[in-house]
Amino acid sequence: MSDSATFFGDSTLTELEGRLLEIYDGLKEILKRDDCPPCVLFSVKQSLAALYPAVNDLGLAYEYLFDYGV
Repeated sequence: MSDSATFFGDSTLTELEGRLLEIYDGLKEILKRDDCPPCVLFSVKQSLAALYPAVNDLGLAYEYLFDYGV
């Protein structure tokens, strides 16, 4: 992700922040699929829960993971 990407239009994301947010959003997209075996869903939920504190602490996302079954 380029350094010109912005979050909510008020601050520039660093490359690291952009990458973390990209991974976080990708995990959420996987959870929306209906063709994943239970073992994949379980592992993705664990990964999303593990990444959430970093994304939240950096102020990149604030949401309830209950919406994603985590």
